[in-house]
Amino acid sequence: MIEFAGIIAFSLLLLFVDCGARSLNALPSKQNKRSRKPLQTSRPYNIAHRGSSGEFPEETTAAYLRAIEEGADFLETDILATKDGVLICHHDVNLDETSDIASHKEFAGRKRTYEVHGVNITGFFVVDFTWEELQTLRAIQRFAFRDQQYNGKLPIITFEEFIAIALAAPRVIGIYPEIKNPVFVNKHVKWPNGKKFEDVFVDTLKKYGYNSSYLSEDWLKQPCFIQSFAPTSLVHISNQTDLPKIFLIDHVTVLTEDTNQTYAEITSDVYLDYIKKYIVGIGPSKDMIVPVVNNYLQLPTSLVDRAHAHDLQVHPYTYRNENQFLRFDFHQDPYAEYDYWINKIGVDGLLTDFTGSLYRFQEWTSPLNPRDADDNPKEQFTMFAGLLAFSLLLLFVGCDCRSVVKLLSKEIKGPRHPLQTSCPYNIAHRGFSGEFSKETAAAYLRAIQAGADFIETDILATKDGVLICHHDVNPDDTSDIALHEEFADRKRT
Repeated sequence: MIEFAGIIAFSLLLLFVDCGARSLNALPSKQNKRSRKPLQTSRPYNIAHRGSSGEFPEETTAAYLRAIEEGADFLETDILATKDGVLICHHDVNLDETSDIASHKEFAGRKRTYEVHGVNITGFFVVDFTWEELQTLRAIQRFAFRDQQYNGKLPIITFEEFIAIALAAPRVIGIYPEIKNPVFVNKHVKWPNGKKFEDVFVDTLKKYGYNSSYLSEDWLKQPCFIQSFAPTSLVHISNQTDLPKIFLIDHVTVLTEDTNQTYAEITSDVYLDYIKKYIVGIGPSKDMIVPVVNNYLQLPTSLVDRAHAHDLQVHPYTYRNENQFLRFDFHQDPYAEYDYWINKIGVDGLLTDFTGSLYRFQEWTSPLNPRDADDNPKEQFTMFAGLLAFSLLLLFVGCDCRSVVKLLSKEIKGPRHPLQTSCPYNIAHRGFSGEFSKETAAAYLRAIQAGADFIETDILATKDGVLICHHDVNPDDTSDIALHEEFADRKRT
């Protein structure tokens, strides 16, 4: 299948002369495999969730090639089976949300209703189509707010084609395939000699040399984690392969698909002690580690600490850059989210739709080559951060903000870091206005802590000639003046 890399290159050439996308750099097929850089194991794994799916339709060749280019350690995928037993890369058991099947009139009569994990779902199901038929479909982006220009251009790929992409990469790239919905697949797809879905899955990995234990010499040459939400599938394959396995953990209200166990059961110390004989880690939803109320993070649970106490890694899912997926605590900053999960929660791997963002964050904060590290603004402002916390405490208990300024002028003495002039300036627009009310002391102090080079403001003058920081000539949008009855007659046109 290595020759498939040449097909990849040609296919993408056709793709990128047909649309306005930025081209991919050095394609894997042109690299010398013997000179490949090894997998990094010194920091949490950067796991490309369905490829670089924030840019391209998920689980497509382009998504995986971009993830390699952007610095992924592992390529993650979901494996399902077609009607004729071909293993393919596709997340949903039906094709409705991420393919153009709705535009294929020849398949209009294939819509079915099946029970999947206790829920009736109606749609076009992978198990009702042959691989030949699925090759006529093209992938589409799952989320409407993401780039739609690749819709209808990229085909569904097989498990073997996915493996070929990783093996042909210019550096050692791990794979992270999931045994997806095994109860459903085994019910609807049959293989010769009584083989199960899980057996064919493992056979495919062995065919391409994936069969070694975690961190062994051979594993480091061809890294692979096997993941599944079904614990019986992981136990079933434990005698077939030494590959490390990850037990996925769904939402607190969802029962396991094969054993109907509750979240409380499968995260108990008793169960972790049992399942650790078959796995090296768990893959919980982020919200199962840190609960969320009204889009704010609550206190973390003990799950990560308990997993680590059982010598299990923790690889949560899913990290996405868009504000729709970010908690208010992170103030629309995906780097703040990465910082929280890596440095406060202490996870061992992150499944992200935006591989490049995670790679850049890790290179800034824990570079593989320390000589390339930039100064960390938070380290530079260690002393200032303590003062900031105290000053903001005064602010929020009702003290005059001017006391903060006076306090700063008295306390910050001695040598100060000079302004950097080697990179484009980081100019805090009205302070850290994504978090605090703009042009306030809190907004400017936070911007300084966050690493701003300049703090920007707008200057207006009051009736009596005092210069103030305020953007609009009227205070209607950014102050509580509407609540002040004493000023009710001051409205003008």
